Amino acid sequence: MDNLKKQRALIIAVSIFALAIFTYFVFAAHVITPTSTSVLEDISTNYNITVNNTDANQSVANITEVNITLPSGFTFTINTNQTDESGATFTNTSSVLSWNKTTGGLVPANTTRRFTFNATAVTPGTFNITVSTQNSTFVSRSNVTVTVNDTTAPTGEIISPVNNTITNVTSQTFRCNATDGNALSAIKHYIWYVNSSEYVTNTTSVSGTNNATNWTYTITTNSNYTWNCQVNDTANNQDWDVNRTIIIDTVAPTKPTFTCTSSVYVGESVSCSCSGSTDTTSGLNSSYGTNGYSYTASPSTSTSGTFTETCYVRDLAGNENSSTASYTVSVKQEGGGGGGGGETWTKTIVVNDEQFKEGYVKDLGANHRLKIVVANIDHYVGVLKITTSLVDIEVSSTPQKATLSVGETKKFDVTNDGYYDIQVILEGIKSSLATINIKSIYEKIALPVQEQPPTVQPTPEEKPAESGVTGKVIEEGKSGTGVLVFLIVLVVVIVSVIIFLRLKKAGKI
Repeated sequence: MDNLKKQRALIIAVSIFALAIFTYFVFAAHVITPTSTSVLEDISTNYNITVNNTDANQSVANITEVNITLPSGFTFTINTNQTDESGATFTNTSSVLSWNKTTGGLVPANTTRRFTFNATAVTPGTFNITVSTQNSTFVSRSNVTVTVNDTTAPTGEIISPVNNTITNVTSQTFRCNATDGNALSAIKHYIWYVNSSEYVTNTTSVSGTNNATNWTYTITTNSNYTWNCQVNDTANNQDWDVNRTIIIDTVAPTKPTFTCTSSVYVGESVSCSCSGSTDTTSGLNSSYGTNGYSYTASPSTSTSGTFTETCYVRDLAGNENSSTASYTVSVKQEGGGGGGGGETWTKTIVVNDEQFKEGYVKDLGANHRLKIVVANIDHYVGVLKITTSLVDIEVSSTPQKATLSVGETKKFDVTNDGYYDIQVILEGIKSSLATINIKSIYEKIALPVQEQPPTVQPTPEEKPAESGVTGKVIEEGKSGTGVLVFLIVLVVVIVSVIIFLRLKKAGKI
């Protein structure tokens, strides 16, 4: 029984002692403030930590050492350490800052001291700075919670379409890439008109630290546009790439003006030219053909016939338009190439069947001609000479020449069928040019009126003589013949006498 009482007394004594020790350390606390703080990443921040020593036991209560341990990712700024306790010494490693003072204490009982320093945190998040305080009998540890806020903007990068895209494809896929050291929240696509007014936007929610987003959109209006991507992270930091441009053009350039030399002989040169097209949205593609025009400037004339050339024009978006021009290559005939008379024709203009049928008017200079087809054979109407009032023309193949005054009409048969085939009118003369009007006709050639011999009235017959012999007219005819015979005989006799007398005189008879 005595032993049991002794054991109980021992337990009570130990408990009282433990309670005393616990009460000592609880009520003799080292209070650290602040308990939490918020800073910005990548920025040197001043930390001001206060140690309040509430221990009243003067003999053992003085705090002689304060150690501050920085978390990973924090960097102490050299020579920024301070304290309001004079005589304290300071040392540090890369992560632990230490203040010491033995004599009189670093933080005496019932006093408060400040410990400050600068440090930079490079990683967003929540971290603990550990503060340990030590007196002669006890070490106390407390944490200061530090929230490091994200201040680094994410990185936005445009992938496609490439800058300065010019296209006639209206449906475009816009692709942007975003990266962030912490956490992404959104990628926003923007498209503006060239005058900077907003055309359309699109927002896509994203997450993680790396993301690529495609957005397909159909642009319905031909115009110049600027576009870009804005990327955001969860701390509401944002970034833009450099603005890009895109031109949507679905309209072809205007038709070009395309001309070629109208008519030449085999082996001669044809010159073609093409110009005059415009494109107001994307402009002509100067790298296509010659300054945006593709055509043959000097087409072949190795064979005769009528040929058609095409000039194509293309804009920077790939839209095309075209125009055509025709030229005729003829075989040059001997003696003037079908003109006859050795004429040299410097210009030949081809008149098609429809024009010839309706009537074709053209100003022609000297040695210029029109080519027509009559009964499937080539013929020509050419101007030989022009004066102030008259024009000499030639119609061939078999040459027929004529001179016309202003307003005069001539008709020609070139098929030898008794019908006129070509009508030529000289409508005027101006500036050494003759205005010639030709037309296909089919008119029968009227025969010329032949002169009839005069009608001779017979002489009234004389009444028959009583002897029944023919009357006076017949007698007069017989009488005239006899006189003629008499004169001839007389001449012969006279000539014979003259010859006889000359021979006799000469002694030959």
